[in-house]
Formats: sequence, structure tokens, C-alpha cells
Amino acid sequence: MSCKPFAVISRPLARNSFYSLLLTAYCLLLIISCGIKAPPLPPEEFAPEKITDLEVYTKNNEVILKWAIPTRRVDDTKLLDLDGFEVYRKEQGDTEEEAYIPLYRSVPADKQIDYSLETEVETEELINTLEEPQSALEAEGPDKDEKDVQHLGQEEPADFIKLPSIQERGEDEYLVGYERIDQILLERLEGVELEDDYVIYKDRSLSKFPEGLKADRGYSYLVISFDKSGLPSQPSNIAQVWLSPTPDPPTNLVAIRGEGKAWLAWSPPRARVDGTPLTELEGFNLYRKGGGDSDYPFYPLNEELIKDNSYVDTGLTNGETYVYVVRAVTTDALPWHEGPASNEVAVTLRDTYPPLAPQGLVGVNKGDGIVLNWNPNSEPDLLGYYVYRKSTTEEHYQRITTSPISETTFRDQDIQPGQVYFYAITAVDNASPPNESPFSEKIQVFPIKRE
Repeated sequence: MSCKPFAVISRPLARNSFYSLLLTAYCLLLIISCGIKAPPLPPEEFAPEKITDLEVYTKNNEVILKWAIPTRRVDDTKLLDLDGFEVYRKEQGDTEEEAYIPLYRSVPADKQIDYSLETEVETEELINTLEEPQSALEAEGPDKDEKDVQHLGQEEPADFIKLPSIQERGEDEYLVGYERIDQILLERLEGVELEDDYVIYKDRSLSKFPEGLKADRGYSYLVISFDKSGLPSQPSNIAQVWLSPTPDPPTNLVAIRGEGKAWLAWSPPRARVDGTPLTELEGFNLYRKGGGDSDYPFYPLNEELIKDNSYVDTGLTNGETYVYVVRAVTTDALPWHEGPASNEVAVTLRDTYPPLAPQGLVGVNKGDGIVLNWNPNSEPDLLGYYVYRKSTTEEHYQRITTSPISETTFRDQDIQPGQVYFYAITAVDNASPPNESPFSEKIQVFPIKRE
């Protein structure tokens, strides 16, 4: 701030001693205040970005969730202190029509709740919670029903972070009825897998339809992420699944190898795992892994459901081993409702197809030898050519090149004057063992007599 009071004071006023004294004091105050800074404002905290790609699947009576690990905050800055996730579940309807009703995704943007902790939870209270973690039973007091604080059948661990529930963060009729079933800390990662930049989570409390949970019932899921300060994201998109006894596994899976491909076939199941008839089979998903891999990939090999009991897997590499299983599916679209895996079958591909016979073979007598020329083959796995020869005194052709040659020309100097020779060429590929083509067209060449 500039301090130039005399520039705005008239001369008569300056002559007055009283006003001069006031003016001097005012200037001193301005000079002192020019170097004083206001107290710093605390940095604004932004929640992690919302998870928008939550997917749900069922495999072998297990509910599996998958979502991408968030890397940004809502202000598009990097999320460097992600601490974990919370998983919520809601039982949804007795029929598939009731289970798949529109939920959180249909709420207009101007009516969605702001779940920022800044407006719902006091910062000091949150810090105290993080510094002195306690189980939900201790937090609620001795009268709290013990079954309400079970963490997948066990008491919540001591480091369970106490975040406010969805209902505590705001009233939203679309989210009523959800319960937190798990909290995942990145430093511990119990019960989850990481695949590339994705989290794969199994709802173990629903496995094998334990007592208290019903088959033929819809379930909805959502996930919330939170950083190390406990600041949560908005709830993810809602993923829904219809849970019913899965089909039995397909049987008699077999594989027949070919060149760069494998033919697979199997027998479909006739019942569900609970023994009831299977009436809603929609198709199959095929899974493939390499011979040295321990696990199958999360997604099936086929992009669309296989409607037949067979499949041709193409684009494979000869010499490699591939392992397959197939699962029956009772839904015609995502989320897949898959049964257990079939028997496992392995196949090692081997190239058994030889190149075509070379074409255009001609021979010319050059005096000091016979020169052969032919057209090149176009096979991508071509290794080279063998040259065969026989004379009029020999019954069979003999190979006169010890290893395949890459050129399409050859000079034979090991000849006898006056002798008639017959030639043929074969092509060979780089398979193990290599495949050799049939003979080319045979030609006859008369050497020139040497004087």
C-alpha cells in the first residue's frame, strides 16, 4: 500500500498544528501496517473422484466386483494418498424386474447429495477417530447388537477407519437400505486382488448362499474410496446382480490342435448346482491361459456369448501350449451369471502343414556346372529350399544341399561330363520338426562335354 498522505492534503490544513499531528500519526500507522500479512488460509480439501466403472459378476456362486483405482481428486489434481475403499450392499427385490430398478444413476445432478466431509463431519472429530481407532462395538456402547458390527463374520479390526455411513452423509431416498459390508485398506489388501489398475473383490459373505442370504434374489452394490485423512468420495455407480444357483459345469471339454488354431468342443450342463433343472441357459464363456500361467484372466476369451457347444480359437502361435476351461452362463448380457469351470484341457500347437512345392524350376548348362533357378515361395514361415539330384545310373533322388538354402538359385559343379542329370527342389518351413514340401517339377539337364 502506498503511503503518500501529503499529496492529498491542502496547504492550509498542513499549517494547522493539530491537524499536522493527526496527519503524522496516520502516516505512521500506514507505514507500520504495510508490512503486516493476513493469516494464511487453510488449503481447501477435495474428495477423491467418484468411481464410475463398478462392474459385478457371478462365478461359481461368488459375487465378484471390479473397479478402476481412482487417481484424481474432484478438482482434477493427483490423488497421492488413497487409503482404501468401502463396499456397500443392498438386497433388492424378489424378482429380476424388481431387482433391476433405476437407482442412484437416475438421480438428476442438481438433486444429488454433496458427500463432502467438510459439511457433515467435524475435522477435529475425524482426526480423533483416526488417531484412536476403535471397533464399532466400542463406539456404539454395550447395548449395540453384536451382529451389527460383524465384518464379514468377524469383529472389525482395530485399524478399521470409522467413516460416516451413507445415511449419515445426507438423506437420499435412492441410497436407503445400503449396509457397509467391508472396508479395504490398500496397505493390507485382504480378500482382494489387483489386476493392472483394477481392484477385484469377492463378496465372501454371499459365497455358497450362506444361511440368512437368499438365492433368487437381487443385490445392488456401490463402492466409496477415501484418502488418508478419511475424506470419502461420492458413491460409485450402482452395479446390480441377480443371484441364483448357477448352472453345473460343462463336461467333456476336448481340444484338437491345428496350425495356429485350436478346435474346442464340450457337452452342456442339464441342471443347476442345487439339482434343479436348468431351463435358462444362454451360452458359454471360454477362458484361456498360457501353459506357464497360474491363473486365468478375469474376462473370457470370447467378446460375445458362445451360443454353440464348440469354438475355434485362432491366431495362436505354433509351438506354444494353451490351457482352456469353459463356463455355462444364464444371462444374455452383463453381468455374466456363470457356473463352475469345466474340466481343464491343454493343447500344444504344432505346425503340420508343409509349404507348397516350388514353381518355375529351370536348369542351364554353364560349362563348369549346371545353374538352377526357380520362383520364390510366399509362406511367412518359410525357412529355405533343398536341392535334389539323380543321374541316369541312380534309382532315387539324393539331396545335395546339407541344409536349407535361402536363395532361389543354385550352381551344381559336382558333375561328370557326358552324364545326364535330373533335378527337383523342395521348400521347408521353420516348424519343429520342419515340414518339407513335395518335389517341384522335375527337369533334365545335359552337361556340355569338356574338351
